[in-house]
Amino acid sequence: MKKSFPKSPRGPRAPRISNVLTDPIAFFCKDCELIVEGRPIGRKFVYKCARCGTKNVAFGTEKALRDFYRVKEESEVKKENTEQKSRKEP
Repeated sequence: MKKSFPKSPRGPRAPRISNVLTDPIAFFCKDCELIVEGRPIGRKFVYKCARCGTKNVAFGTEKALRDFYRVKEESEVKKENTEQKSRKEP
């Protein structure tokens, strides 16, 4: 016999939303000002920077970190460096 759920007075039940993230978690070191590899400390949501060793690390999706902290991608930084070099040379 199939088990049925009681009907809601507000109508049919809403479909469940998955908690699975589509993008992987990235870590941003506020001291290095770079997206780095994060290492967990203990069992809490505290992470350590693999580069400088501080605990001043934020985590989220890479897109969210780049937007919030205004981090440029490596390709954009390289373009700016080549433009600055070409301006210096007459």
